[in-house]
Amino acid sequence: MATLTPGDLTETERALAGAVLAGTLLDLGDLEDLGDLGDLGDLEDLEDTEEREVRAEFVRQVMAGRFPWHGGERPDPRGLRLRGARIIGELDLSEVDSQLPLRLLDCHVDGAVRLTGGLLRAVDLSGLVATSVAAQEMTLERSLVLRDVRLRSDGLHAPIELGGSRLGGLLDLSGARLTSADGPAVQASNLHTGGGVFLNRGFRADGRGTLGTVRLPGAVLGGQLNMTGAVVRNPDGPALIADYLQTASNVMLNGDFRAEGRRDTGTVRLVGARIGGRLICEGGRARAAEPGDLALNLSQTAVAGDLLLPVSFADGPVDLNGLTYGGQARHADLTEWLDLLSTGTNYYASQPYFQLAAAHGSTGHERDVRRIHIAGRRICSGVVSSGSGAGSGTASPGRRWATATGRRWRCSG
Repeated sequence: MATLTPGDLTETERALAGAVLAGTLLDLGDLEDLGDLGDLGDLEDLEDTEEREVRAEFVRQVMAGRFPWHGGERPDPRGLRLRGARIIGELDLSEVDSQLPLRLLDCHVDGAVRLTGGLLRAVDLSGLVATSVAAQEMTLERSLVLRDVRLRSDGLHAPIELGGSRLGGLLDLSGARLTSADGPAVQASNLHTGGGVFLNRGFRADGRGTLGTVRLPGAVLGGQLNMTGAVVRNPDGPALIADYLQTASNVMLNGDFRAEGRRDTGTVRLVGARIGGRLICEGGRARAAEPGDLALNLSQTAVAGDLLLPVSFADGPVDLNGLTYGGQARHADLTEWLDLLSTGTNYYASQPYFQLAAAHGSTGHERDVRRIHIAGRRICSGVVSSGSGAGSGTASPGRRWATATGRRWRCSG
């Protein structure tokens, strides 16, 4: 497309150009006349309002430093700031290298916002209505703010794509509503952030498929993962996959957090994750749609602090084999924990008993330590021989446990 000149601009675009030069926000007003999108209604229902239209190509040329300003003028370092606009066309900032902050508030974009491979200073798209934000392998000096965005994808691309991106600050998706017709709603594999990741305050994501709805495998977060009160659903796959996640602080799946999924490897998966603070799950719920499917998979997860995991969190079996925590197991008493380990897991493993005993031993509760070891030995004990013939002997408690629960018996260390 040919480069736009000042003479090509509409009245609204000229006003935006003036705001960019002055470092001010161009506020085009509320989008109330564009329809109620609270239920993620059809984007086609939005009404055109010409006085609020800005061409995506103009935004790209400003951000890419290609717009021919009069008399050698230069944009103010505060960048491009616009509220309440309808951006005409897809906003493609792929591979753009810009020191201008971009702030598009409560804007509607025809199609996707593309930031793939970009090198940008700061981006705030709060209140955006679009199909998706594609930002794979983007480098951002500061934070990516996507509060209250409403994105609906046809499934070819996730509403949020951040695979391999590096953010110097935080990722804020609080209040976002994301829907994918076929695939993940958030694809953030191997994301690196200098701050926390916030999927809270009304965050809601609906996805489909075996890849999961919210994906954070291999992500390295410089702060917390906060999913307090989030709702994440998938009718035919996991809700949250965060295998090998690393955080510098807490992982919060609490305060009416709800995850619904259908997968034998877990509705909520944190396999091999390294959590730098506490794992906080009180008030949350992870539900497995199919009997026998895992609701929670914490296999080989390491928690530096306390484990705040009520037994009511998992509506379905759990996998705790290899889970370690540096603090205490809280929000469940010892009886509840022993019951969870004996009847709520999908197979028997001795390691969770040793971990629970170590946590109680660190506080001097030796009686509890003995009780835990006895409970573990009763389940995982050898066959008591009563003769030398084939089939002689009595079934071990571990085998009786497997028969009673219908699950696998594996006495692992």
